[in-house]
Amino acid sequence: MTKFSDDSDELRALALGWLNEIMRDILNQPRTWWFLKTGTSLSVTANAITIPSGVGEVINIEGSDFFLTPDDLMSDEEVYELGDDTSDVPIGYTQTATTITFYPSATGTVTLRYEADLASDYTDAATDTIFPIAFKPLLVSGVRMQYYDYDKDGRYQSEAALYNYHMKHVKVWDNDLKPNERKNPHGYTRVS
Repeated sequence: MTKFSDDSDELRALALGWLNEIMRDILNQPRTWWFLKTGTSLSVTANAITIPSGVGEVINIEGSDFFLTPDDLMSDEEVYELGDDTSDVPIGYTQTATTITFYPSATGTVTLRYEADLASDYTDAATDTIFPIAFKPLLVSGVRMQYYDYDKDGRYQSEAALYNYHMKHVKVWDNDLKPNERKNPHGYTRVS
């Protein structure tokens, strides 16, 4: 059994590393987590908006008279084919690491909906809460599983099974938050 010093700085550093490993495991699941979806209003300047920090994948961009999705992302060739079109209603956009430019043009304010990017690890000074409370059992089980693995404890296998159970549970919880298509013309409804 592993012995840690009385001040437990070593254990704290290990637990933080394990927590970051678990966070990466959650984010690397082949799915879009509903709780990461958010949006912000941005002003269009010179047919473009500046992408704020923390933006992962664009879900959609909505203006007063247009609605664009990633399917409307344009190539340089498509932009060139627009030529001298002066319409103020965009039919597509291009994206760099820092800006989204609308074509042929856009004005006013747009709502950018996106999936938050959580690429950076937690630090010991971090105070923000990224994960909803439904993830608590998964995070606790994951840290315990990592500790058992580190300590070569025989309980690792049973804790790994519990971790996988909790992962399935949060996926079900996340699925319940997503809108389901209704079989009528009124749009979407939420599952309770």
